[in-house]
Amino acid sequence: MVDTLYLLDSENHFADGCFENITFGEHGIVLEHEDGAYNQRGCFISDEIKTCDFSALIASWNCDTPENTSVELEVSVKTQDGFSEYFSYGSFSPFILRGGKSGQNKTSNGVSMDNDIIKIDGAATAFKFKMNLYSNDVESTPCLRLLAATVKPVHFEARDGGDVTRTVRVPAYSQLIRDPSSACETSAPVTAAMLMNRFGEDVLPDEISHICYDKLTRGYSNGSFVMAAAGCWGYEAYVKFTDIEGLKKEIKNGFACGACIRCIEDEEPDTVKAHFGALAGHPPIHTLAVCGFETDTDGVQHVIVNNPYSYTDEGARRRCTVEEFKRAWTGVAYILHEKKNVPTLCPPKRVCAQLRAAELPCEFALYINGERRSLAKNFCDTGTICYALREERAFATTAHRRFYYAKVSECGNILMDTGTIPAGTRLTMFVVTATGVMYVAEHKI
Repeated sequence: MVDTLYLLDSENHFADGCFENITFGEHGIVLEHEDGAYNQRGCFISDEIKTCDFSALIASWNCDTPENTSVELEVSVKTQDGFSEYFSYGSFSPFILRGGKSGQNKTSNGVSMDNDIIKIDGAATAFKFKMNLYSNDVESTPCLRLLAATVKPVHFEARDGGDVTRTVRVPAYSQLIRDPSSACETSAPVTAAMLMNRFGEDVLPDEISHICYDKLTRGYSNGSFVMAAAGCWGYEAYVKFTDIEGLKKEIKNGFACGACIRCIEDEEPDTVKAHFGALAGHPPIHTLAVCGFETDTDGVQHVIVNNPYSYTDEGARRRCTVEEFKRAWTGVAYILHEKKNVPTLCPPKRVCAQLRAAELPCEFALYINGERRSLAKNFCDTGTICYALREERAFATTAHRRFYYAKVSECGNILMDTGTIPAGTRLTMFVVTATGVMYVAEHKI
């Protein structure tokens, strides 16, 4: 079996690299601490990592990045002309407006970058990591726990593996009932929310969406950012080129995973789409959760998936044959494993807030620690305001509740239509920012 994944996640793995203003901390690589202050910038450069011949590479990382800190991963690949320039994945932290660098121009040795994937005209045989750590706070440092790169081999014999009959319990979410301004584009973060909540995390899909939003491409499909977002909560998460055998191994070990599919247009375009529950307008590249495998009595193997491109949470659950799945799957998987015994130093924040009726009808002012917080008129261009009414029945996760979406008024208040809500109804308001904070308020109409 050809190796497609190269993982650095321990002191021994990092030891061969070059260190500049960084050192090993208790839980990973951190900036050096000198004279009572952290350095503002540090860099780790790996030794040359040799691989099979490959035509594409996707990198991932898991870091703790407190406020006023960030990381930037760069990767250089080696072709017959030598090492390419370093290609940047952009600055990342849940507490900043993240920006990748899509569409970087080809170099003289035929290497380019598109969103999260480095592409090679021909083949590369090795690569190097360059991870930059930044801090604008002398009391804070990023902490790098994991670096990963997955390569797409030029010569790869995909395997289906043996029969596996197991289904992992994963909550199913529809992306189409989320924030109307971005619902059609958020399959990757919604899938990540499914995978995380399978472990009892109870995050909202909108939380993940805004943490992995790429301001440069104005999209949510950067798989490296999606896995970095999951890493903010302490999960081991990375992208991997693999085959059906690789997916079965994950399921057998009790881990559901994400899969990137392409809705192909061939002589029977509706056949594949129908099995994934695709609707009109289904995006050409899409992410869903692989939850299990089963074999019928006639020996036909099936894949169990949660496809977020559905009108309802319940409708996201789908079943298709392995052969049908293979026709659409790109070979890219999002691997997410349970947290290791490491404290999460700086997950995105949830802050308790209060709502109070404002001066104008249907407007509500947001208060934080007793102080009124006026929202920017364009807040919903990068953030989300939603609320859920209190119901008698219980929900497996908060994300299963029915959400309504609000706007910002001219006065900077939250504007929602309360005319149809009976007096005395209790609701929970969620104000999700693009910079790692979600304000949560309970209110009685």
